[in-house]
Amino acid sequence: MMRNVLRIGVIAALALSMITGCNSLSETAADSNLKETVKILNNKESLCLAPVHIAIINGYFDEEFEAIGQKYEIVVSNIDTVTEQVTSGEINAGYGLTGTLMQPISNGLPISFVTGLHRGCTKFYVKNGSGIGRLEDLKGKTVGVSSLSDSA
Repeated sequence: MMRNVLRIGVIAALALSMITGCNSLSETAADSNLKETVKILNNKESLCLAPVHIAIINGYFDEEFEAIGQKYEIVVSNIDTVTEQVTSGEINAGYGLTGTLMQPISNGLPISFVTGLHRGCTKFYVKNGSGIGRLEDLKGKTVGVSSLSDSA
């Protein structure tokens, strides 16, 4: 099961790397793209990204990319700037929280993404004795966020 999940991640990375519209490429251009190295984001600061780390450690990326004759490189970087990294060409594939990616895409960012969705990894904390114990208790309160397009 975990292997299938990791394979889906590799497929997602490949899908993002083909942003240029590979359907319209000639055979020569397609062969040329396979010679270019696909750069995949890796960030070691989040437990949520454990499947990517496991895929790297267990050689799943090696296995999948070798099967199609594609070179790849893992780029250790900041997940908070994934859209900037993709659009600048620093990386070809990355990942992040869906809420963080939605605004750039709806504003016209020319990328595609494939994602698995889950819930429960974003937590909210309040000071003891604040009287806030449920989401409804936040009504009428001022809440700080890191940015307007952040998933939190």
